[in-house]
Amino acid sequence: MKSRDETFLYLHGFASGPASKKAAYLRERFAERGFELRVPQLDEGDFEHMTITRHLALIGRELDAANGPVTLIGSSMGGYLAALVASRDGRVSRAVLLAPGFFPASRFHARLGDAGIAEWKRTGVLEVPHYIYPGPQRLGFGLYEDFARHDPYPSAPVPMLAIAGTRDETVPPTVVASWARMNPNARVIELDTDHDMVDALPAIWDHTQKLLWP
Repeated sequence: MKSRDETFLYLHGFASGPASKKAAYLRERFAERGFELRVPQLDEGDFEHMTITRHLALIGRELDAANGPVTLIGSSMGGYLAALVASRDGRVSRAVLLAPGFFPASRFHARLGDAGIAEWKRTGVLEVPHYIYPGPQRLGFGLYEDFARHDPYPSAPVPMLAIAGTRDETVPPTVVASWARMNPNARVIELDTDHDMVDALPAIWDHTQKLLWP
């Protein structure tokens, strides 16, 4: 059993939050083992003005409050953030990445195209569906501009488990496999699931436990 001083931190995905199904499921599983899984709201209640830089600042404060090593678990954009933080901060001991959203700028570009990105820049905002908040939410262009300030394919010196869905069209398993080839400390597991991964939660928990409590 790991030390009770260890902190476990879950980073939710884009347009999601602490009330997501994955966060709730994993929080319950950690509680059954006697641990708290901390799940901060990454946009801090201001979805329109969120950026990767702001997310990193929030995660940094969470690490500052920890009393020992930190394990990061991240979903989609949260998985990208987990890898990014692990590449920069020695307080992170391990990371579990669920459908990690590497190359975030390119995924927005693939969705919107040149014209869509130009319109987003012109108006300054983009309306996007949100999984937690009611109705479409405004998203500032600052997020897209901020992507350029951060490594889209971060490498980290700590053990990392990346779980990819074979039916994931948002972050195909080939993207995760390509990232893992540059990360000798990373291991990739593919599951028969899509980007949401809700139907694979028991398997995800099984693989997570094997990393955390071998």
